[in-house]
Parts: sequence; structure tokens; C-alpha cells
Amino acid sequence: MQLRRHACSLIVLLTLVVGCGDSKTPQGVILKGRLVYHGKPMELVRPDIGLGMVEIQLIPAPGTKGSDENSRADKDGKFEIRGPGKGIPAGTYKLAVRHWKEGMGKKDELEGRFEREKTPILIEVPAKAAGGTHDLGEIELSTYDAPLKN
Repeated sequence: MQLRRHACSLIVLLTLVVGCGDSKTPQGVILKGRLVYHGKPMELVRPDIGLGMVEIQLIPAPGTKGSDENSRADKDGKFEIRGPGKGIPAGTYKLAVRHWKEGMGKKDELEGRFEREKTPILIEVPAKAAGGTHDLGEIELSTYDAPLKN
């Protein structure tokens, strides 16, 4: 009987410790948006079988707490970046984009212009959106760079 009581006490204690630890994680933001080039989503040959991908990487700018986060755009250009735990911390981020029309590791259709070291795209994650979702709207890549070869 006493062993059962101690086991129950231990379970309750562990539940409280895990629950309390989670409350210390600050609320973040879930980001949503749509990537387009000249008003259209980037072409993916067969995304259903891994042929074609638009990879998105969110990189914290100096002074912003957070870590790199990755996502993919769907065939319509829509994406969501959830981040770890409770979302993306508020701050400024660079948005890197790579487009593999025929499959990952093939030719980047954006010719490396939006890779992490070169991307000119800056995203602001507002603190007032903490605990919710922030829509970045439509991100038109052609406004950030000279025309790409097709």
C-alpha cells in the first residue's frame, strides 16, 4: 500500500515539474506566408514524390534570440514556420530560399541568390503577435533581385 502511495506521489510530482518547466518557455509566433516569382508560385515537377521543392530557411539576425528554422513551400507557394516549442521568438530574421524544380540537390533555380549568406530578404516577427500567428503575406522574390534566367 505504501509503495503504491509513493508511486502516485512521484507521478503527481513529475507532472507538476514538467508542466511548470513548460510555462517558462516564452510564447512565440507561428509565421505564414506565400512565396512567388513574378506573381506565380515556383514550379515543382512532382512534389508528391520528392521531385521539386522550395526550401525556406529563417535565420536570426544578430541580436535576435532564436535558432535557424526550416520549412517548405507547397505547390501554391504557401508555407508555415512553427519553430520549436511555442513558436518563433520576436525579432528580425533573414529569409533564405532555394528552389529545386526537379529535385533536391539538383540545380537551384534561384542560382544561389537567396542562400543564407546572400539573401536580401529581412522578416520582422512582431512581439505583439506572441502566442498567435503572423501572416507575412505574399513575398515576391523578383522585387529583391535582378531578373533570374529562366
